Amino acid sequence: MRQISHLILLALMAISINACATPIYAPGPGVNAATFEPTKARCSLMARHAGGSFAAYGDASYVAGAALGNAIGEAIRTRADFDDCMKANGWMPVTKEVAAARSVKIAQLKGIIGQRHACVIAAPAKPNYASLLTHLSDMTMGDYTMTQLTDDHPPTAVEATALMLYWDDAKLCAATAITEVGKLHPTMAAIFSQQLSDLEALMISLVKRQISWGEADQRQKANNAAAKAKLQSVNI
Repeated sequence: MRQISHLILLALMAISINACATPIYAPGPGVNAATFEPTKARCSLMARHAGGSFAAYGDASYVAGAALGNAIGEAIRTRADFDDCMKANGWMPVTKEVAAARSVKIAQLKGIIGQRHACVIAAPAKPNYASLLTHLSDMTMGDYTMTQLTDDHPPTAVEATALMLYWDDAKLCAATAITEVGKLHPTMAAIFSQQLSDLEALMISLVKRQISWGEADQRQKANNAAAKAKLQSVNI
């Protein structure tokens, strides 16, 4: 009886150890980091239900030993199925050291982008830019209202002058952030740089009063969406 109990305990320990030894995964090229939890859930469900049935006949010691072998085998099979599923979805296992370094880089990038955001938000607060506030995107959500998107009026002479000065302030915020991002992730910096270049072209047209506020907002919204899609496919 003691031997049987010992074998059962070993089986439970084997399963427990296998469950705790979950590797760390990092998104591969083109994989959106936001898909991790849904992918993990699907792979876990698949792995748990991919095994077969088990039956053993004989004396108690034999059955316990067979159960132990089956439990260990199932734990290994489940782990392998889960790993294969994650890899098939573009998630690659990495060492703790690599994962830790990646976490540090992500934190640094978030800090830089957060500082840029704070800098851009601070710029419209200046009295010189009061005439622009109704035309700028929501600084929290980063989106435009329908009224803004359908505004078919070009900037007034006063607004064009204010916009020219505002752009110099906002561009400085963005350029500083792009330089810092480039030290950590050149690909992300290139995406931000292209986004800034596209925005500058729009600002020039607005300052020259060649396009309406609505057209500029629509084009900028599309530019932002394109940049966001590129950033989501970047592997950090």
